[in-house]
Order: sequence, then structure tokens, then C-alpha cells
Amino acid sequence: MNKGILLLIALTLAGGTVFAQTPFDTLAILDYSQPQEYEIGGVTVTGANFSDDNAIVSIAGFKVGEKIRIPGADIPRAVKALWKLRLFTDVQIYKTKVEDDVVFLEIAVLERPRLSGHSYKM
Repeated sequence: MNKGILLLIALTLAGGTVFAQTPFDTLAILDYSQPQEYEIGGVTVTGANFSDDNAIVSIAGFKVGEKIRIPGADIPRAVKALWKLRLFTDVQIYKTKVEDDVVFLEIAVLERPRLSGHSYKM
């Protein structure tokens, strides 16, 4: 048998506890009682195969050089604006990097499936 499986069985039988790591363990938790104001240094878009990245950033309402409060009303407003398009099944906005008072954001979207072709047979 595989050594990993044997180790898992041994830990389980010995009364040890096994925990699975989730990707949420690495996410930072924001303190909503202490919002901070940042200048937007850049915005990237991930997951958009058919949609234009610049259009997504524009619809979200982010402009490089503008001030944004995190946490604040700007992030939920951007998510709602992108949801209203009905092009995405998931929309998330991440704070990727902070340098002094400059923040870099990532808009992660998951596009809805699209019909890429069709054919008829008679």
C-alpha cells in the first residue's frame, strides 16, 4: 500500500486528528472598524477569456490613481455592477499588494459557459 495511506490509517486508529488545509486559511481577515484609504496603483483581471479586461475594470468603477477605502462601499459596489452584467458565475476582488498607501487589486471572475458552435443534421 501507499505509505501516505498507511500513515493516515495509523493516525486515525491511534486517535490522532487529521485536518485538511483549505485555501481560506491563507486569506487575510479585514477589520471593518478600521477602514483605510488607499490610492489604486493597478487593477488586474483574471478568469476573463471572452470579456475585455479593460471593460471589466471600467464597469467595476476602478481607475488607477483614484482613492479607495478598504473595507468600504467601493468593493461591494464593484461586485454588484459586475454581477448585473449576468456574464459571470463568480466575482471576487482581492487586495494583492500594498505599498505604503498604494493598493493593487485583482478582479477574479468565472465566466458563464458559452455556446461556441452548433450544427444541424437532417
